[in-house]
Amino acid sequence: VARGELHGAPLAGHDRQVSSLAYAPDGKVLVSGSEDGTVIFWDLATHAPLGPTVKAHRSPVWTLACDPDGKTVVSGGDAELVFWDLATRKQLGPPITSQKDRIWALAFSPDGQFLASAGNDRVVAIWNTGPQPRLSKTLGTPAKDRYEEIMPGGVTFSPNGALLAMSAAENSVTLWNFKSNRPIPP
Repeated sequence: VARGELHGAPLAGHDRQVSSLAYAPDGKVLVSGSEDGTVIFWDLATHAPLGPTVKAHRSPVWTLACDPDGKTVVSGGDAELVFWDLATRKQLGPPITSQKDRIWALAFSPDGQFLASAGNDRVVAIWNTGPQPRLSKTLGTPAKDRYEEIMPGGVTFSPNGALLAMSAAENSVTLWNFKSNRPIPP
């Protein structure tokens, strides 16, 4: 592995290109999402699926994120989020409508209480991740142009959860004070 060589056979099971990956925090499970709209939960000890391939979205699965406690994984597709129980691999409730179009990036806060989702519209939606996830707030200004062609590169929380970084227009990154909901000036 240190020389960039493959370690074992590839994990194969999707019908189209794998478009997203997320490790469980304990490193025992890898979740893969595909352009065919499916999710596979992989046992990394055996390199075998932990059950059948699951249809997650009508669209490709563009992004995945596992919460810090390893209980929940979220998949993002075209304008929707799906929450999954990592242990049972069952969907937790119906899909949640999110941004207007593709959701490209997801990130949990370090305490797992919030999920940030970034979409084509240059807005980051912040979700409370309790038993019934709900929209808490949004950060950013919606794109006024053809947002279908905008592809945010990412969103992430600082290790202490005080800041949220999101990709922005003009090839830049915007830092937000998460508590005050204000961008931090350059």
